[in-house]
Amino acid sequence: HAIIKSMTPAIILGLCVLAPAILAFILRVNAAILFMSLCVGEVLVIFVSNNATSYLSPLYPTGHISFSSMRLILLLLPPVLTLLLMFHSVAGKSKLVLDLIPGIATGLLLALLLVPILPAGLSVHIQSGSIWHNYYHYQTVIVVFGALSSIIFMLLGRQNGKHSRSGHGKHH
Repeated sequence: HAIIKSMTPAIILGLCVLAPAILAFILRVNAAILFMSLCVGEVLVIFVSNNATSYLSPLYPTGHISFSSMRLILLLLPPVLTLLLMFHSVAGKSKLVLDLIPGIATGLLLALLLVPILPAGLSVHIQSGSIWHNYYHYQTVIVVFGALSSIIFMLLGRQNGKHSRSGHGKHH
């Protein structure tokens, strides 16, 4: 925890932004679906975190899980599951390179959603800097860019899948 606090906000934000794109690229996971799963995580944070904390605390080894920890788990669980379950779901190097666009969008959104729910000291440390204020100013652009690029990439992937299936049928 002390190591993370000593990192500059720029490094922490950079890690948040780059990690999803790099992981999606290396694991060959559809980054558009990863973006959408991060959105699902935020929905869980908004609508489930209050009840989940009280219901799951007795199952936690210490008998209590903090609200902050529960929010982090709920936010990150869908994208982590997506990375694990969709391993090697992107075929072809050209698709993989294009997939970096929604991958970067996922990272940009991750930073916006993650920083406010980090432990208080770290969150304040990042949010008090000028980099965060400049970054946060672009939240609308980040969300719209991420949503549109993800939807477009999912639709393009669907169309390509239809063409390849019908193309295979013609060769028989």
